[in-house]
Amino acid sequence: MMLRMFKIVLLGLGLFMHGLSQAGVETQAGVMAENVSQQSKRYYDGRRWRTVWINPQELAEFAVGDDSSLLRSVSPGAKLVQQGRKFRIWKIDQAISTASATKRSLSSTDSSRFAPVFQLSASGGSRMVLSGNIIVRFKQDMDQQQLLAWAQRQGLQLEQKMSIPATYLFYAGQGMLALEKAELIQGSGEVKFAVPEWWRQAYKR
Repeated sequence: MMLRMFKIVLLGLGLFMHGLSQAGVETQAGVMAENVSQQSKRYYDGRRWRTVWINPQELAEFAVGDDSSLLRSVSPGAKLVQQGRKFRIWKIDQAISTASATKRSLSSTDSSRFAPVFQLSASGGSRMVLSGNIIVRFKQDMDQQQLLAWAQRQGLQLEQKMSIPATYLFYAGQGMLALEKAELIQGSGEVKFAVPEWWRQAYKR
């Protein structure tokens, strides 16, 4: 009887350990999948698709004066690496994991102040930040009523007409929304192009 009970305990322990092992593999796979999905994104530049990479240790903050208390409350050792007219870029503490984890830690009310920092290559290159706008060129020009109706269907806000024919600037939203909306509209085939508007790092000559 004791031997039988011992075998049952061993069997249960074996199943338990196997379950933990499988859960660990699935969790690791999930983390890897998340990391892979965050490494690169694509966008259409008006002529062809391009790939950009997300910098996992940097975060862009849209200009809000000199107040940096919100970010520093989550990442006390954050370092300012670029100051621009529209935004500033912070390097996040290595101990805080990634910029995306830091952004998730910010309150939902204020997190719209922050956006991912992209780079032109996996190894670095010029920094790029989404403005929140997309530039759309239609196959033919439309009147104001048609434009507003189209924008409403797409969840966009009409901002202004551009200098080239049948081309307009729309506001899509902060964070990744502009990139995702532009890709979706471009993929639909109903416009000539839908390009996310980028703010790029300027270099002094």
